[in-house]
Amino acid sequence: MRQSETRAWLGALAAASLLALLLYAPSATGPFVGDDYGYVLHNEYIHDLSGDSLGELLDPRGAAAAYLTNYSPLAQLAHALQWQWFGTETVGYHLTNVLLHAGTSVLLAALYLAWGLPRAAAWILAAIFLVHPANVEAVAWIFQLKTICALALSLGALLLMKRHPAGSLALFTAALLTKISAVAVLPAAILRTLASDERKRSRSLWLLGWVGIAVLCSIPQQWAFSHGGSANVFQPYADVGEHFRTIVAIAGRYLALAFTGFGASAFHQIPPSSAWTEPWFLFGVFGLGAIGARAVVVFRRPGAEAAFWGFAAAGWLPTSQVVPFVFSMGDRYLYFVLPGLLGATFLAAQAAAQRLAGAGSQRWARPLRALPTVAGAFLVVALGAQAAVRIPLWSSELRLELDAAKNYPEGSVGLVLRARRAAGDQDPELGVALLERLADTGYDTFLPLLRDPGLAPLRSHPGFEAAMSRVAGNWIVAVAGRDPLIQPELRMLGLARWARREREDAIAAYRRGLGVGGPLDEAIRAELAQVEAGRALY
Repeated sequence: MRQSETRAWLGALAAASLLALLLYAPSATGPFVGDDYGYVLHNEYIHDLSGDSLGELLDPRGAAAAYLTNYSPLAQLAHALQWQWFGTETVGYHLTNVLLHAGTSVLLAALYLAWGLPRAAAWILAAIFLVHPANVEAVAWIFQLKTICALALSLGALLLMKRHPAGSLALFTAALLTKISAVAVLPAAILRTLASDERKRSRSLWLLGWVGIAVLCSIPQQWAFSHGGSANVFQPYADVGEHFRTIVAIAGRYLALAFTGFGASAFHQIPPSSAWTEPWFLFGVFGLGAIGARAVVVFRRPGAEAAFWGFAAAGWLPTSQVVPFVFSMGDRYLYFVLPGLLGATFLAAQAAAQRLAGAGSQRWARPLRALPTVAGAFLVVALGAQAAVRIPLWSSELRLELDAAKNYPEGSVGLVLRARRAAGDQDPELGVALLERLADTGYDTFLPLLRDPGLAPLRSHPGFEAAMSRVAGNWIVAVAGRDPLIQPELRMLGLARWARREREDAIAAYRRGLGVGGPLDEAIRAELAQVEAGRALY
């Protein structure tokens, strides 16, 4: 690369970083939220960076992988380094995510340019990705470092694929070890190779290495995933038809979010699609049908557009709800979909504009060809404005909960907030009834409820303990099939048993936890002493 080109790319990186820092400044001091507690704040496997802990992080069937139900050793190592540098101060974690997101956006622009998009379009699409409101969750949520790093490494692998295949394979491997979602770039790599006439045979051999690495990395990931389980206990589907409709309806929601920013929310809890005439299902049918029709056309002669469609589809499939999640939708799941979706949509729009320009008068030819780029520039402003509204929500966990409750009042977050409100209004009957409804959904996160100061006025009501017993029971049922249980799970099992006043079972769980051994020995001994003495833990 010439010196002038290097300066230009460094300038682009500096500009993207400055814009991202300004945009995300309101969330820079935001607290640990949700999964941040498990991944960082309470993750004892990353707090002591030593030879033993490093071996634990790398072990494909180790306790660290089982604890997070994900085999992502490089992501955990990154958090371990952050913990050494930042500890419990969240600003450093947030700045890391923001700067990595800016760098990923520049890498995306480089990929668009390398795959033949016009310069203006490449930078506009990368700017859309940089400011997109759907990406706010991935950037502002600390534990999503894994998603940003995995995409950055994946884009680097695609960029090196042609000239440096060995380096490309190494980056792809690193991406998979950061987050298995990086497998989404494999179809794009295959389709680009099929479209190229240069050294196709040699590059095909390297791609076999990509496939082999993807298979190898999926084995420990599947073990970790199955160890934790992921059944949608909140929203079980009544039948296959409802499950299918919900998959399509959620795809429709994702398409609306991707192209308009509409529907962004914290902690989505989408209700099942109950009818074939449900609007989101019909919109999903239309959107997926249009994409499928276009894919049939471009896959006949694979090129850059086909590769981008493959990228988008592979990014969406793992989160499509074919295998249900507890939270069936998440803004962050678009992070691996948007790069392909934006590139493919632009190329499809460009082809349509060129056909219209060729069929019309010369007077309209140039404006029609420029239309996709102009529309992209408009989206940068419109989507950036929406992101600026959503980013401040991440400065407070309560703001996020209020956003989720507004959008999904019957979701678990909505029910908990309403129970708190009832407690504050001195209406314990309503508060306990809402907690019973929460238990009915299969909700199993009992410990925060027991420690929630907002629910304190309900604790004297006789129904509160019964509701908490049911929620703790849901957790016990959720781990019943896991064998063997790791130390953090055995500790939580002890807490759940004690929440249900099952003293002997709680003691047995704690003693099993000490028998397994691990970083929680001291905490377990302290809690075991409390239980043996009959004292409250909450």
